[in-house]
Amino acid sequence: MLREFGTKESHIGIVTKISVVPILPHQILIARVHNVKIYEKIAEIEVNNAPYLPTFSVTENYVIVYVPPFYIDVAQYEVSLILKDSLEFRNSEPSFIYVIEISTGKVTTLKSSPGFVLHHINAKEVNDNQINMDVCLYNDAKILDNYDLSVLVNKTMRDSLQWRPKVTRMQLDLTESSVRSVTFNNSEKVAYSAELEFPSINERYKSKHYCFVYGIVFSKNNTIFSQWKVVKKNLCNDTRDLEFDVPSIYPSKVTFVSDPTGSKEDDGYLLMVAFNTVTNSSDLVIIDARTMLINNTAALPTFVPFTYSGGLFHFPKQ
Repeated sequence: MLREFGTKESHIGIVTKISVVPILPHQILIARVHNVKIYEKIAEIEVNNAPYLPTFSVTENYVIVYVPPFYIDVAQYEVSLILKDSLEFRNSEPSFIYVIEISTGKVTTLKSSPGFVLHHINAKEVNDNQINMDVCLYNDAKILDNYDLSVLVNKTMRDSLQWRPKVTRMQLDLTESSVRSVTFNNSEKVAYSAELEFPSINERYKSKHYCFVYGIVFSKNNTIFSQWKVVKKNLCNDTRDLEFDVPSIYPSKVTFVSDPTGSKEDDGYLLMVAFNTVTNSSDLVIIDARTMLINNTAALPTFVPFTYSGGLFHFPKQ
């Protein structure tokens, strides 16, 4: 779920409702969620194929759902009960992008080239007719096979695979019902800065104009998987790209925590759990988001596996 723009309590969620009856369509439900018991439907979209939907974007007035041609074979799943073996990427079919107006539930359907997205970065309304949506875009869904345990424990196999997406801006024209995709460039300073995954931004700039996105680059030289780096990609000026490069530290997803007294977008810190090969421990690592240098570290009392998702939660003092 994603927080609804301009609210503190309401969230937007999507659910794929799969039909087990072949003649009935599947549905994508978009809803406003108030709490675990109360929600209200914004829109319901009927689709012929059951899509795999990792995430979506929200702007001030719209929900944007990117549907890759990556579908669940329901009949196969009913037999095997293994989701991974029941997924199929169809290279010859387009991706669909559904833009849902939150206030009315009106759905605008767009098509784009086939691709696959695990994580959205941000989306912003440029004007009444155009939305920019930034994503980590793959050509297909083979990246999911890379995370199979048999691959991860096989050095030769994991080193031979491609792990990196392209940071891409999809320009959605609601009047022309068209999509134009623009891929951001790597920079001379950081040769892989636009190929990050597990993105994080300053949440104060969610659904607004922004410049900085932080994330992990796997296999930085495309030959050795274990060379992981945390990068700071400047979408407005790639000469200001930076990276966090400490060979002894294996990072996981970073979370941006803004400085409450700061005035700039990158005033804040990145928090991540990382494995330190020198101390043989899992550490909480705090990075200055402006300089990408370590601010502080703290050893954790136990080993913590790679974290794919996470966030900082503030609890009131008792």
